[in-house]
Amino acid sequence: MSLPEQSSVSYRRPSSSLKLWKSEDLRELRQLAQEGVAPADIALRLRRTESAIRNKAGLHGISLRSAAK
Repeated sequence: MSLPEQSSVSYRRPSSSLKLWKSEDLRELRQLAQEGVAPADIALRLRRTESAIRNKAGLHGISLRSAAK
């Protein structure tokens, strides 16, 4: 029985600039979304990317639709 070849893909450790979500960040995201603030503006306020805002909102069932208007 032969051993599988080693993959050339290596594990990447998250960068040191990774910003973890605190409960206060999530509360603020929820509040801003309820107020109808646009995702791009929420991203600036929370110092995150718009993609991060949309992903976190989706994971927690926070609607950003009213903010898109």
